Amino acid sequence: MLDADMCFKLGRYEREDVLGLLLPSMTDMAFIHEYVWEQEILQPAIVRERLKELIKIGVVSIVRESELRDLDALVYNSAVRLLAAAMVGQNRPRKNLGEVVTLAMAHTKGIPVLLSDERNLQAIVDAKLNTGSESDIKIIRLRQVVKWIKDHPSCGIDRKTAKKIWCGSCDRGLFEKFKEEFDTNLWPL
Repeated sequence: MLDADMCFKLGRYEREDVLGLLLPSMTDMAFIHEYVWEQEILQPAIVRERLKELIKIGVVSIVRESELRDLDALVYNSAVRLLAAAMVGQNRPRKNLGEVVTLAMAHTKGIPVLLSDERNLQAIVDAKLNTGSESDIKIIRLRQVVKWIKDHPSCGIDRKTAKKIWCGSCDRGLFEKFKEEFDTNLWPL
């Protein structure tokens, strides 16, 4: 499953279609929740366009709550309530809503991977959803994506582009730290 933050971090580059190279190399099918697609993936337009292309060729599929039936709808709604209690604030009821519904859908559909760069998300998933089974949800963060790119040169993304992705995801004041982290730990020369 895809979260908006990872789509933005991977899809915003004009010269490189990182999403178009990465997703078909990583998986046969990636999923995005309808809420994330309709409410969060709006700007920049290039991210939405790149995802539209991947939907068109069958690499990404939008999952909809309305398609859930009976027991699946019950499991989904229970997971939403459980996660919302832990992740959505009273003063900001839409904060983290994309992560909540995406995780609930992944849990309901048995999708074991979520690409998201939310820092504390794995701990929440482990506490609220995961049971220690093979179908537990694993959060794949940008660090793991960059390492995967390094280990899979056939995906077509080179070191320079991976470094741009990694360093482009940081706050301006942390650029040098991220650059050093990439050169020292993630993908040393």
